[in-house]
Amino acid sequence: MDVPVLLLYGSEDERVPVEPSRRAIVAAIRSTGKTSVDVRIFDGGDHTYRVRRAEEAWPRTVDGYLESIVEWLRDL
Repeated sequence: MDVPVLLLYGSEDERVPVEPSRRAIVAAIRSTGKTSVDVRIFDGGDHTYRVRRAEEAWPRTVDGYLESIVEWLRDL
């Protein structure tokens, strides 16, 4: 199957180490001859793409998360 791939990560993910995961997945996909892999890493985001700031009472979704997905889908 040849489909585009979008990998999303939060830079502060404590469950999935970003760089080892990104490298392994990209290498696995490219080893099949496919090259369409986009990677987006959201600064400050956790595993659920949330960020907690001291001045805010509740965590919020990292900036650009939804826009990034919509843009990627629109550009397919």
